[in-house]
Amino acid sequence: YEFRLKYEPTYELVQNDIGMNVTQFAAVGPVSYIVTDLRYGNVVPVAVGLDENKSMFYRAVIFTRTNLNITSLSELKGKSFAFGSYYSTQGHLIPLIMLEEAGVSLKDFREYAFLGSHQLCAEAVISGRFDAGAMQDLLAFRLAREGLIKIIAISKPFPRSLIIANKAVDKNLVENVKKALIELEPLGSHSTLTLWSMTEFPGGFAEPIIEHYTIYYELVEKYLLSGESK
Repeated sequence: YEFRLKYEPTYELVQNDIGMNVTQFAAVGPVSYIVTDLRYGNVVPVAVGLDENKSMFYRAVIFTRTNLNITSLSELKGKSFAFGSYYSTQGHLIPLIMLEEAGVSLKDFREYAFLGSHQLCAEAVISGRFDAGAMQDLLAFRLAREGLIKIIAISKPFPRSLIIANKAVDKNLVENVKKALIELEPLGSHSTLTLWSMTEFPGGFAEPIIEHYTIYYELVEKYLLSGESK
């Protein structure tokens, strides 16, 4: 098989491409998978990405600068806050849940914005443009080790990002792609293919457990598609 890579600058374009069969496979977060499924009804999970410990779950992190005296989520009231993309699982959906559980709503912020990526969110907080923000766990832990950010809260585990396919793709091709992904050994014989530690899938891939993702349907409908957080 011959594949061509297509990079899109936004989550929305990725959702549209895979939903319209412009691209046949896509690496997406759970929110984009659910949104695409709800809007188009024609995508299927192929493989779930794993972290370096071979876990199918990840966490979101809410953080601030090291020189700010913010130690709890409740102290974010009246502060400015940076999210990643609107359709980001770790950069928006999970942090919204964390904030709600701590009694903090969007109207409690002095200002908030969606910056489009975890990296831009980190840079905005570190530079002083925003007081706090939300991002994915692996990047947050690395920046915290480097002394660039202070972690305020870490979420409970949620099912990780995955590879999905459009249902129009030949089933044999989907199965062969799944087999190839699952057989990848980023921590072993395939460690030199790319810099795996800088990807979302440093531990490779595994068979997705569909039931893990059912929790997202209600969450996406409540927090994102209802327009409550826009």
